[in-house]
Amino acid sequence: PSACGWHAGSPRLIVVTATYPHSAQAAKLSLCASVLAGEAEALWIVVEDAANASAAASAVLASSGLAYFHLAVGPSRAGGNLQRAAALELIREKRLHGVVYQMDDDNQYDR
Repeated sequence: PSACGWHAGSPRLIVVTATYPHSAQAAKLSLCASVLAGEAEALWIVVEDAANASAAASAVLASSGLAYFHLAVGPSRAGGNLQRAAALELIREKRLHGVVYQMDDDNQYDR
């Protein structure tokens, strides 16, 4: 997985987003990023349903200013279940501590 800005040891809000490459992916992830902006202790785990991480998602994550992990698992086309499981496995492997929230990029969020 590609990681940026992550430091072990601090309590966090761990946000998991399962997504897949599509024409509106960058826009949807950008909306999620704007909701998370300013959350200093947020760690965003984005897992794509694809063999490789997309450039669009990578660009959104890099410009978000958030600590993140970016993974690609699949393709499975199983509604994000495999991707959420991969994120939870990463959380266990890295021994991350915090509140885990599943942030669906298809939902609308207010700040």
